[in-house]
Amino acid sequence: MKMVRRLRRPLSHNLLRVAWPIALARLAQVLLGNVDFVMVGRISTDALAAVGVATTVMHMLLIVGFSIAFGLSTTLAHALGRGDRAQAGKDIWHGVWFGLSLGLVAFGIVRTGAPALLTIMGLEGTLHELALQYSRVFAFGLIPMMTTAMVNSCFAAYSRTLHLLVSSILMTGVNLAGDYALIFGHWGCPELGVEGAALASVIANLVSATYLIGTLIVQRRAFHLSFRLRPVALLETWRRIVRLGIATTAEWCLWFFGIVLLNSWLSAYGAAALAVFNVSLKLQGLFMLMAQGIVTANNVYVGQVYGAGSLLRVGLVNRRSLTLALLSLVPGILILALIPVQAFGLFMDADAIARLPSPRALGAQMAILLVVRTLNTSAGSSLRSMGVLVFIVWMLLLSQSLLVGSAFIMLKVYAW
Repeated sequence: MKMVRRLRRPLSHNLLRVAWPIALARLAQVLLGNVDFVMVGRISTDALAAVGVATTVMHMLLIVGFSIAFGLSTTLAHALGRGDRAQAGKDIWHGVWFGLSLGLVAFGIVRTGAPALLTIMGLEGTLHELALQYSRVFAFGLIPMMTTAMVNSCFAAYSRTLHLLVSSILMTGVNLAGDYALIFGHWGCPELGVEGAALASVIANLVSATYLIGTLIVQRRAFHLSFRLRPVALLETWRRIVRLGIATTAEWCLWFFGIVLLNSWLSAYGAAALAVFNVSLKLQGLFMLMAQGIVTANNVYVGQVYGAGSLLRVGLVNRRSLTLALLSLVPGILILALIPVQAFGLFMDADAIARLPSPRALGAQMAILLVVRTLNTSAGSSLRSMGVLVFIVWMLLLSQSLLVGSAFIMLKVYAW
């Protein structure tokens, strides 16, 4: 018992030490999308709804990149747990090239398939055109964003998460200045509207990717970085990354499919309904920031102890990380339960909030989703870190059940 107590104190401390920069970095990334969302909302409700739907499409592709990137962090964690830093150094550079390749594929998908996908999601007329304008420009940002996803996993696996925070702060600052200048035409820049919002995001992500890759190269000795690219070794690393990340990717892709379905259902209720739903997604992401940071730290530590063969510590890491993640949701749950109107008011104007049929019902629904999603992602993180893919079935069923239930409740609220 004394041994367990000695383990718990440093473990909680280490989880939080790795998690808080990740949480703040995620906050900066959330702000990146939300700054676009808020500023575009000053143009019109149509622009707000169109960008909300367009960013959902972009997030689908980013989900693929960031979820597969968990496969890289797991690969690195296993190698570090075994003490094989040379192999980890090779995997890092292979992972960077994998991210770049994914980014190019995502760029091609958006540039060629965005019109059809936006139509499937129920957008027509002005909404379709505005969303298409945003998507075509934002597509260029997918290349550095996919690469950054892989580099982020490298820094997380080595517990060097402060670099992720610095990168996100740079990205947010550049995006904020770019939005102000390019959306509204300040500082001698052209007034580009929704295209300006997308262009600002592209520039911000290029700055972030440049900083992270530059830091990785400068600190290459600490990472035992190897720049050799042998095709056989490269493909083997890519195979491991995909194998360890595919379960999470499938789960999130199916979750996204439910979101697309819900967007298409809500489009029948007009732009205001679409805006409310997309705001609810933003709020969920905001309130889960610390939980996501803790889950990422959990992924790293479970991977390391599993790679080292310390299976008895896996359960200890899981319990401590889940407890900390659930506790981190308390502020968000209280806000949704007590002041849901003010929470929605961060992203919507007063008139739109006044048209909400039942803000407290939506807030309570979101609070329940926060808890269930945290349980879901925490369990998935632990199993993923050990290379267990069986969880794909029950987690996919759970995520889809949540989405269908959420859609039913929201539609009933609007109908009422």
